[in-house]
Amino acid sequence: MPESSKPAKSTAQTLSHGEFVPWWLLIIVVVLLIAVVGLGAFMVYARVAGTASERATVTEIERWEAEVKADPANTKSIVALAYAYQKQREYEKAVETYSSAIKLEPSNIGALYNRGVCLMELGRGAEAERSLLKVLAVAPKHSLAAAALGQYYIDTQQYDKIASAVEQASAANPSLADLHAMLGVAYEQDGRRADARREYEAALKLSPELKMAKDGLARVKGQ
Repeated sequence: MPESSKPAKSTAQTLSHGEFVPWWLLIIVVVLLIAVVGLGAFMVYARVAGTASERATVTEIERWEAEVKADPANTKSIVALAYAYQKQREYEKAVETYSSAIKLEPSNIGALYNRGVCLMELGRGAEAERSLLKVLAVAPKHSLAAAALGQYYIDTQQYDKIASAVEQASAANPSLADLHAMLGVAYEQDGRRADARREYEAALKLSPELKMAKDGLARVKGQ
């Protein structure tokens, strides 16, 4: 047969008869298949779990709405309803509902604090500040309210207000690094370098990677 008439070998054929797929290639294929199946299962689980959580919160809202309707003067039920709204990120409804509880019980710390948090989420900082200051007026050692206010004052560069909001809470909760760091910022801005350094170092002993404290200590050391 002439050379030109011989059938050409297929370039697509990668394995001849009798050859086996390498064992390591089979392992890679199996691992990839397991990973794909596992990822798919996780995504389905996450979607189902998220939906179930949302349904549970909606059910919780319906429950507390019924409770409040049955007893409109029950502040515990009102606060519980507001918190259910808050968990659903329905911040406007949460603020309105917390405010209803506060009208009935002006010194309700939970309602005042959470209303402040929701107002911050809505970008209504001045209103949030007033609500959080009311918390500290009743409970000056309230660490969460102090931290929220301290961060707000740092973000808005109202450094002269930080110390009055944070000092008592920090003294009562010396293991909270963020409060030490906020005081460091307050003292640094007030020119009290030694006090600022002390607070930054205290914060870093508790939380070595706290950026606010690391940056602050570097600044006061470099001055």
